Parts: sequence; C-alpha cells; structure tokens
Amino acid sequence: MITYTKMFEKIGSLPFETKHYVEKIDWESVQKTSTQRVDKHRTIRAHDLNDSFGRNVRYYCENDLNLKIYQANITMVPPGSLTPMHTDKYEYIRTTHKLPLSKTDHDKVFVKYWIPLSDRTIGHWFEYNGVLIGDWKANDVYRIFGSSTFEHCAGNLGLENRVRLEIIGSQLSAEKIHQIFA
Repeated sequence: MITYTKMFEKIGSLPFETKHYVEKIDWESVQKTSTQRVDKHRTIRAHDLNDSFGRNVRYYCENDLNLKIYQANITMVPPGSLTPMHTDKYEYIRTTHKLPLSKTDHDKVFVKYWIPLSDRTIGHWFEYNGVLIGDWKANDVYRIFGSSTFEHCAGNLGLENRVRLEIIGSQLSAEKIHQIFA
C-alpha cells in the first residue's frame, strides 16, 4: 500500500560513535545472509557481534529503545545497487523466536528503526510510502511506522557505499507475544 503520507520520524541520534567501526569493515569478506533479498548488498548481524560495537547496539536496543527482542543489521549498499519496492516480512526475528504471527499482526508487534551510518551523498535515496527521507546524516535515528504494510524502496546510484543500521524489535517479550497470539 502507498498513501504518500509521511510514516517516519527522526527521533534523535545514536549515542555512540560508528564511523571508525564502519570504516574498518572489510565488505568483500562479508557473506550474504539467508534472508537477504538483494545480491550485491552485504549484511552483518550487529546484535551477534562480540565487540564494543555489538555491545553498544545491544545496550541501545535494550535500554534506550526498551526492546525485549530485536535484530540489528548493518547493511552496505554498493554503488549501482537498488532495493526494489517491498514491505517487510520480519522473517529472521519471527523464525528466531518462533513467533506465531500473521502478516496483519506484524505492525502491532514490531517496531523498526532506520539509522544511516554514512551521510547522504548524491545518488543515495530512501523512499518510504512514497515520501523521501531527505538530507540524512550518519547516526540519525528514524522510527519507521508500518513497514510490513507500507511499500518502500531505496538505492545507491552514487559513487560511495551507503551503509545503514536497521533495528527491528518488539517491546513485548517472545513469551508475551506467544501468549497474545497463540
């Protein structure tokens, strides 16, 4: 569904530095994940990292966003790469926690945060529900509403990698979700 209504808001900035970490990533060695749809993109499951970046992400998810369950992915989108129009299916988090949810319940349970880890440059874009997220800066945090309902797409037709952190989670525990939707 596309309504051309703004369905996102900037809620702040990450409370920790990311630039030095992102600059050190060897993207050539990062493997495609099982739920990745676009072949050229590379994704790191940040919530599984056993380093200061992973600890910072987990702390932010649990304490600042109050998420009980979550996934956090760093994704690199190389120049010349597009993400086709889609809605989110939340495959990884649903499978990991064996959540018995129908698609109509996704937006009742999950929240999504989109966090660019690089400044927007010419050729970088992200369109959500027909509305562009404009001049983002690295570490801006955007809350995205209804991502399993509203279509979105993005691309990098520029010269530099576009890197983002996406956090998907719930303020309900997996046990509570099972109780409510069983």
